[in-house]
Order: sequence, then structure tokens, then C-alpha cells
Amino acid sequence: MLFDLHNDLITSGLDASGMREAAKGYSHALRGAVLVFWSSKSTGLPPQADMPKGKNLYFAVEDLHFFTPDNGDELLRYSPVYCSLTWNYDNALAGGAYGDGGLTELGRETVEFLNKNKIAVDAAHLNRKSFYEIAERAERFIDSHTFISDLFDHPRNISFPMIDIIVRGGGLVGLTPVRSFMGNNADLNSYLRGIDVFLQRFGDDNLCIGTDYNGSVDFPYELKSYDGFRQVEEYLLKSGYSNKTVDKIFYKNAVKFFALGER
Repeated sequence: MLFDLHNDLITSGLDASGMREAAKGYSHALRGAVLVFWSSKSTGLPPQADMPKGKNLYFAVEDLHFFTPDNGDELLRYSPVYCSLTWNYDNALAGGAYGDGGLTELGRETVEFLNKNKIAVDAAHLNRKSFYEIAERAERFIDSHTFISDLFDHPRNISFPMIDIIVRGGGLVGLTPVRSFMGNNADLNSYLRGIDVFLQRFGDDNLCIGTDYNGSVDFPYELKSYDGFRQVEEYLLKSGYSNKTVDKIFYKNAVKFFALGER
């Protein structure tokens, strides 16, 4: 069983019928998936009637650039499990991964709103300045799809000290197999190395899978679909990791954090 912490199906470009079929497949094949609405090219949330639905499928927002305290009730109607304040660039809330801005007053109000409603704050697209500013305020702090900058330096990756903050706060880190985040000529072994390094340094209570499927197409050949994660599971077991550890990474950590219950 696999729980995907970040899948961009909602803004994948598929029509409504295609999204319904994909969501149906995820519901049957996965323990769960967070389907993310990337809002950077929109002025607000999509019509709820257009949202893909299914068992064990959850909603999140990537880039709350449109948020104000006045439209908070609208956001809550979608029941997001997490939200990110930015995409890759600065906005009215905070600084993105390729920007140099910081957390604004509106951004602080947004974090307070998310805290009040027990919605996790996603650090995936923040720059370092905003990461540390938000880390001081967010009660539930995660990074849904990233890699480790100590292995390969990329604006979208997070460092050991940043991971340590998330881990000490009881949050989640979703490692993504996006090749450009893992290094030049990255492959399946690059991803496996990232998992190994994380487990050896931080343990198995906070690690998850966050693919970025339907958002990126830049994956190792073996990990272009969920079927490829069977090889990840086999590697971990052959490397001496327990079934308990594999289950935690693949779905139990996410299920526990979001209080989704066992199946």
C-alpha cells in the first residue's frame, strides 16, 4: 500500500472524464493520495463539482496567493489537509523557492488561520527565509515533495537542519523522485540513496512518499508510475529495513499525521 503526499491531478490538464478515471484508479490502487490544486494560474479555487472524488483521496492547495481572511470560509469548504503559501515565486504571503521575499503580515494571518483550523502548512515551495519564519509559527509543518539539499543543491530541496525542524515538530517530509532535484543523471539509485540517508539520520517516523506525479514528468524510468515503488519496497527490505519501517514510509506516517484511520 502506498500513500502519495502530493499528486497534481487536479491541474494535470486532463478533462473531467480523464480525472474521474484517474481518481478511480488511485482509489483502488493506493492507500491514499493528496490531490493538489496548483492555483498559481488561477484567481481562486476550482468549482467543487469539477473536483475528482474517490475513497482515500484528499485535497490540498499549492499556492494560497488568493487567500484573505475574508475568503477563509470558502477554503474550509474544500477540507484541505494542507496548504502551501507560495509556489516558486514571491507573492503577497511569503517568499517562493526562486524568490527572496519573506513572510508578510498577510502571510502571518494565513498561518494563524491554518493553525486554528488544524490545516498543515506545506513548506515545499518556500525559500529558506520564509521556511524559518513560518517554522516558528506553524503548528503542523510538512514538506510534501522535496529532496535533500545536502545530497544535491537545488532551490526546491531542503537541508538537514530544515528537515530536523520538521521532524522535531512531528511533521512529514515527502521525498520526490523528480530527477532534477536529485542531481545530474539521477536515477532510481539516487532516490534510494535519499531514503537511506534520511532513515539513517532522522529515523522512520516522519518520512513519506510525495511523488509530484501529474506536476512533473522528470522521473527515473523505473518510477514513472506507482508500480515502480515495488522496487523501492524490495530494495528497503533487502537492505535490512523492517516491514514496519517500510509500512511507515509508504503509508502509516501519513495516515497517522492526518488522522485518517487504518484500513
